[in-house]
Order: sequence, then C-alpha cells, then structure tokens
Amino acid sequence: TPEEIFEMVTRQYADVVQDDLLQPYFDLGPEFIDWQAHIGAVSDYWCHVLLYAPGYDIDVIESHRHLHEHAAFTPELFDRWLQIFCDTVDAGWTGQHATTAKKRATGMAWAMAQRFLGKGAWRRPELRA
Repeated sequence: TPEEIFEMVTRQYADVVQDDLLQPYFDLGPEFIDWQAHIGAVSDYWCHVLLYAPGYDIDVIESHRHLHEHAAFTPELFDRWLQIFCDTVDAGWTGQHATTAKKRATGMAWAMAQRFLGKGAWRRPELRA
C-alpha cells in the first residue's frame, strides 16, 4: 500500500542520514532539505514502480546529477545505498512487492552507476566473483 511504501522510505532514510558514507550527500551546508517533501517524492517514485501509480515523470537518475557533480559518486556509495535499501525491506516486508523493490533498487543503482561512473564501473553484488 502507499502507506507501507511511505513507511519503508522513512525507515530507509533514517538509516541513510546516519551513515558515514551517505550522510554527506544530505549535508548541503546552509541549504535546507525539506525532508517531508523529499520522503514524499521518493515514496511517490516507489508507488509508481511497485504499484504502478500514475503521474510520476521525474528522471530519477538525472535528479541526482547535482549531487554527483558536488561530490562524485563511488562504487562503494552504490554498494552502501543498496545494502541499506535491502536491509530496510528485509526488516519489514516480504512477498512479491519486497522482492520487486529490491530488484528495481538494484537496477536503479546499476543504471545510475552506468550513467555517472561509466560502463562497468559498478556491478551488482551478486555478479561479482
């Protein structure tokens, strides 16, 4: 449900903003992050992905370009974000939507790494030897 997705995103960001590797991307100096709006937008994205909710037309990857230009993303950053995402899902949800969420998050991390780091710079953890 949309309420469960909102809860998932809220839990994920509670961990993300306390993570040493990821937190600096949310510390934009004197700029203010409207957390309610941010979590709402991310929840809308996941509602679109998992529940096929209409009306989401933001390019998620490009919306992160300014962060990459401020402090370049690294393969370790993608690993950590994906680990927190999967841990969050595993801690509270099961079933097809949980499985799909983790697959889509992995695909999003891969696509974002391809665009910002270049082809082959990051591989899904399960494909590493």
